Amino acid sequence: RLPTLIERLTIGPVRTWRLDEIPGLQGLGTLAPGALGDVTILDPDATWTVEPEAFASKGKNTPLGGKTLKGRVVATIANGRIVHETERVVAL
Repeated sequence: RLPTLIERLTIGPVRTWRLDEIPGLQGLGTLAPGALGDVTILDPDATWTVEPEAFASKGKNTPLGGKTLKGRVVATIANGRIVHETERVVAL
């Protein structure tokens, strides 16, 4: 199940939309030398409560407000730079 999810959220869209054919995006959806280095790090065991008022986004609407969920993104790396860590936004 997890391998299918990973494929559908990474290389799947790249293949569907042929994004790696766009100049400058070669290697998109892969971890390889010279690729953009986009990675999301997930802690599948972490539990957390959705707090819309803590969203970095201006949009606060969610049917999940107040719900406790299992699995959480703990960091996002874009183009080789950490841009998000749980509890703080590093860069926009």
